[in-house]
Amino acid sequence: MFVIGYVLLFFLVQSPKLLDYYRVSDDARQQIYPLYLHIDPTLFQDDLLTRYFRSHTPPVYYYLHYPVVQVVDPIVWSKVAQIALLLVVLVFLFLIGRKLHGAALGWVLVFLFVHARPLSGLTDGGLPRAYAIPALVIFIWACLTDRSKTALGATTLAALFYPPVLLVLGPSFVLWAFLNRRFTVWAIPAALLVLGGIYPMVARGDEIGRIITHAAAAQMPEWHAENRFPYLPPPSILELLPTKLSSALVTKGTVTSWIWMALTVALLWRRREEIRKLQPILILLLASVAMYWIATFLAFRLHIPDRTLIYSLPLVGLLAGAFAFTRLPLFPPILILMTLILEGSGLDASLNLWADQRYASRFYQFVSEIPRDAVLAGPPLEMDSIPLFSRRIVFVSDEAAQPLYDAYYREMRRRLQEFYTAYYATDAKAVMDFARRNRVGFMVIKKEDFTFQFNRQKYYHEPYNKHIKQLLRGREAQELFFAHPPECSVIYDDGYLQLVQLDESCLTPQRGN
Repeated sequence: MFVIGYVLLFFLVQSPKLLDYYRVSDDARQQIYPLYLHIDPTLFQDDLLTRYFRSHTPPVYYYLHYPVVQVVDPIVWSKVAQIALLLVVLVFLFLIGRKLHGAALGWVLVFLFVHARPLSGLTDGGLPRAYAIPALVIFIWACLTDRSKTALGATTLAALFYPPVLLVLGPSFVLWAFLNRRFTVWAIPAALLVLGGIYPMVARGDEIGRIITHAAAAQMPEWHAENRFPYLPPPSILELLPTKLSSALVTKGTVTSWIWMALTVALLWRRREEIRKLQPILILLLASVAMYWIATFLAFRLHIPDRTLIYSLPLVGLLAGAFAFTRLPLFPPILILMTLILEGSGLDASLNLWADQRYASRFYQFVSEIPRDAVLAGPPLEMDSIPLFSRRIVFVSDEAAQPLYDAYYREMRRRLQEFYTAYYATDAKAVMDFARRNRVGFMVIKKEDFTFQFNRQKYYHEPYNKHIKQLLRGREAQELFFAHPPECSVIYDDGYLQLVQLDESCLTPQRGN
């Protein structure tokens, strides 16, 4: 009863986030908004950013959602899907626990998953990645109950919705089937289905280009610490292993994680005669570590390396850790009380819905009324949510500035540099030249960029921060054109954001100012 009460309380506390239309997951701003194209094909015409986002989102995800979004708004559906997938995970965790050590362990696993801040948000936004953790728990349950077809189905589901997790589940299924002699002829059509499902994501055209090489990434500041993609140098597996494995139970640093992992291993050693029960869980651990090494060696050819760990290792740590404690008397209250003491109530989880955009809801509503073929430019972070909430095209955004593919990112780098040159221009001519060259009709102004936030150390990540500082060197905010745009050009102003229409008839008289 305690666990059921806790889960209900958790959903009650989290309901403001789940019910808030303007509270979304970060990747909803790149993977959910293209669904509006199926509702209205006139949106996002000739938009490179939309084509890019669709190119690396599994097509099966869109195909299966098209009928749904005809009757339910995609943002609303993303929240329904997040809750539904989380409930699926909790049901199968209970079934796994009951299979391993009875209903008591099942209820403990349900509590620990909901309580763990890094885990409870893994179904965020009903995004493609949200299907990774349901596929993993269904796979483990299927292996524990000797259901080879269901295990294959979970592996196929993972591949079609979130291909990076196939790097873990694919080898895991093969190894489990080999060790238990559970090969099935259904593996052949499943493999063909997977190949057909992911081929469009691999066969990108010249517009997107080739995936970046490790040598090229090493020369790009974007890939290093405190920048857009801080994945270089890749962390050691010895650093990641304890923190990821213990993240469902403790998050107090590497030393605490190592202590927790050592305690778990010691308790498991005491019941080593039962270790075979954990075979599919240990197979997942082995596959995750092996694929991380391989993905690191191959740089980004197998996606970003840590994607082979961030879903499977917390689940492995949760299951193995909880099972280890079952040898202790009164283990359910002891384990629950221990995690409450170490990690607090767990009711303040973000559910990964950290992109709270309600502050700009009036702005998004206003922008949704401008012409559909209009292109807006503005500070990249402020541009992220416009395609999702206003359904309008943006010139460049932070979500779109992904340095993963050479041809595509060359264009994004050009756009970012040209945008900032125009944003911090001193005259209307530079602004209008930028607008004509790039078909940009509106400029979004973050007013604090020209007031109290004008002088700061970091304007954006590198290499653009250096570019901006060079533009502003020796200048005062009042010298810049957008510090005081002509009144005739300002069509929206809420005190935080302005929308300036780049109309030559209004701006031309300002030339030379």
